[in-house]
Amino acid sequence: MDRTILGIDLGITSLTMAAFGDDGRPRVIPNADGEDATSAVLHLYDADGVVIGSEARKMAAIEPENVVEDAPWRLGEADWRPTMHERTWTAQELVALVLRKMREDANELRGGDVRKAVLAVPAWYDSARRNAAVDAARIAGFEVLSLVNQPLAAALGVGAQQLEADGPVVVFDLGGRDLEVTVLLKEREMLTVRASQVRYDLCVRAFELRLRSLLVERYRAEAGGSTETEDEMLAQQVVDAAHNALTALAHRDGATTRIAYGGVEVRTTIDRATFGLRTAPLLASAITLIDQVLSEAGHRADDAIACIAVGRGTLLPNVQKALRERFGARLMLPEHPDRCIALGASLLAVLRHDRKHPGLTATPLERTRIEPTLDDETPYGEAVADESMSSSAMRAIIGLADGGHEGPLPRARDAITQDLGLIALDHDRRVRVIPLIPKGTPVPCEVKGRFTYAYHGMTAVRVEVTEGRGTRREDVAVIGVVELRGLPPRPVGTPIEILYSYGVDQILKVAVHDVQSGIRQDVEIAYRGGMSASDVRQAARMSDTMHVK
Repeated sequence: MDRTILGIDLGITSLTMAAFGDDGRPRVIPNADGEDATSAVLHLYDADGVVIGSEARKMAAIEPENVVEDAPWRLGEADWRPTMHERTWTAQELVALVLRKMREDANELRGGDVRKAVLAVPAWYDSARRNAAVDAARIAGFEVLSLVNQPLAAALGVGAQQLEADGPVVVFDLGGRDLEVTVLLKEREMLTVRASQVRYDLCVRAFELRLRSLLVERYRAEAGGSTETEDEMLAQQVVDAAHNALTALAHRDGATTRIAYGGVEVRTTIDRATFGLRTAPLLASAITLIDQVLSEAGHRADDAIACIAVGRGTLLPNVQKALRERFGARLMLPEHPDRCIALGASLLAVLRHDRKHPGLTATPLERTRIEPTLDDETPYGEAVADESMSSSAMRAIIGLADGGHEGPLPRARDAITQDLGLIALDHDRRVRVIPLIPKGTPVPCEVKGRFTYAYHGMTAVRVEVTEGRGTRREDVAVIGVVELRGLPPRPVGTPIEILYSYGVDQILKVAVHDVQSGIRQDVEIAYRGGMSASDVRQAARMSDTMHVK
């Protein structure tokens, strides 16, 4: 078995993998099509075959009933079970097909059998989604060593630990289905997650919807006020035109589209200025979100020493301009913002799980100098930086994203992204949520709480484990139940200890300990919609029979 540990960016719309080399350079491993990222779109063309990626996306308009575009988004949703070719699928099984393709592509390229992985997942993923992501990777044949939140991986991927100053670092991740803003604290070479928030209405898709609306307006005006845009074929043209225009606007000053329907052909050009006006409210909300997360982390709006812009949405010039106006010289724009997370995950993989990796002591290869550029219209493929950008920020931009590392090895501490607690009775016998581990607590961690019997003669204790913030049951999600039975009956006030342990694998373990009798129950939480070990093995056997392209 290959000793390589893949760092996998489990994105909502696409997945990227990287490995840390013996020369100290993390590298993205392309798929069999030569692409850095593998699209999470699947086309199940029959009961035994699936096409994954850009080719599958082309079938969305022709055969939508057998195309799935959002399987990673659906992880952890027990009720989402699409049926295709008379077979019902879970999100875990569908994501596993994408991961299996990636693992097979990596094996082909490296000439080995890669089995180990560290998964980088969105910080907003709750415990059920994280557990489902691990299930998917196991079905695909991976041994998941741990999980990492994507913002921390992104910061490592651009070398944020090399910044000379200490203080809060903002990670602005504008992806296809969400905008995630995270604040990390940089102290010497240590990066620690402090706060994170997500907005689904400010994602790349939201920008694309603004373009669709603009295209529909212009089509109707040119086509004599036609309102027939509900037609499926015309609607698909609008969707495709908006997607292509958004991609073009990241590279050029304008995008020209063509929509032909019912004997009417409409060509229209959208320039960056027009696009900027349409999307200005989205960007204003995004900047407000940054300040909110800084405040949640206990910092003022101007305390950030850097803002790292990642995700494909940050290729858009108006997004870059808004961030530059907010952060000035502190803005870090990696040349390839869609690779940083996988690169950082591959570094974290060896730091956590292979400290004797030869790449950790390798001498970095000579780096290519990046010239500062002041032009707001800099096309994709060239680095962007303010003239006043400090040398330390420049080194960070060309750090791990371009290979190698400098100085002491970085250290990183991830954090819990949701409050963890339990349901209990207070002194007035009212049901309430008792928090045990607050959001933002660095991992790994253990917290012990002491409680007492609420009634006389109790012979069992039931612990309802909660996730989320609030004091009432309806404010939170009950993610699991632990029961301790067979206890000798004792009076009110008999002590019970409850221990929550949360490791770097981001799996919560709960122990219930009856102090007087010594009886103890240790369990891992069984999440709603989760899969047992036998379920995973059966799903893996069925997955192996599929022809994956």
